[in-house]
Parts: sequence; structure tokens; C-alpha cells
Amino acid sequence: MPVPWFDRDPKKTKQETNLVLTLFLGSLALIFFPLFLLYFLLRDGKNVPQKILLIVCILAVSSFISRKIEGINILGEKTPENSASESIENVLASSDKLIDKAYDDALESAMRAAEETQTAKTASEWEYVAALWRNSITQMKLIPESHEKYHAAQQKAVEYEPNLEYALRNMEKAQEIESIE
Repeated sequence: MPVPWFDRDPKKTKQETNLVLTLFLGSLALIFFPLFLLYFLLRDGKNVPQKILLIVCILAVSSFISRKIEGINILGEKTPENSASESIENVLASSDKLIDKAYDDALESAMRAAEETQTAKTASEWEYVAALWRNSITQMKLIPESHEKYHAAQQKAVEYEPNLEYALRNMEKAQEIESIE
């Protein structure tokens, strides 16, 4: 049976109120901060891969914090949770998945660039092809040295460089032709 409000310990009630407020504000921060950060970082369209990696890292930390918040019940008592090493393993596993996704996205970007190269004619089309190659190269270079796909990623980045140069040369040629016409 619940304790009537007038029989409750004022210190305990204040602690509960503060905890509820902290959890509420923390939840709002975990929801809106990454969205705000995403908008703020990507609004200018420059250095997008680096900014996306920064956002991924922030989201991983936010996810870790939210898991810690879930481990506290409304009275501020700790609930049973995984050991610290298991939590770290979970964060590292999710990091590996994110890195794998970045690698796969870079491969997909390269495939798209190769496809677009076949039909590009105008300067803007070649600019798009170059942006795809640049994005793929940048993502490959961002794969950490500790990851199993690091060497393959570095090899791909070197392999894609001539394709980027080819797209940039064709973009310049197309710009020259378009300026004459």
C-alpha cells in the first residue's frame, strides 16, 4: 500500500523528485541532442564523412549513457546489471558494427560512382561522380587501424584515387566545353 504524502520522508521525496527530473531531462537530451547535432554539423555539406563519424561516436556514447540510466530504478537503487567489462564489450561490438557499416557504405558509394561514370556527360554529373569517389575514399581512410578491415580499406582508398582524378579531369573538361557553348 502506498505511503500517504504527509507520512513520507521529505529527504526521500526530494531525492525521488530530483531523480525523476534528471531521468526526464536526460531522456530528452538523448533524443534531441543527436538530432540537433546532426542538423548543425551537416547543414553546410562540408566534410560530411568526418562529421558522420563524429555523430556515430556521440550516438555510441549516448547509447552507453542511456543503458546506464536504465540500470537505475525510480528510488535511485541500483538494479542488477552487467559487469563493466560486459558493458565495454557491448560498446565495442556496436562500434565494430558501425565500422563495418561505414566500410560497406564506402563500397556501395564506390559501386554507385562506377555506375555513374558510365553515363556522366555534364560537369554537374562528373562533379557528382567525383563526390561519390571522394566520399568512398574518405570513409575508407577513416577505418581505424585496429579494425580487421583496415588493410582492405586502405588498399581500396588507394585503388579509388585514380578514379577520383579521372572524374575531376572529366568535370574540368565538361566545364570548359559548357563555358564555350
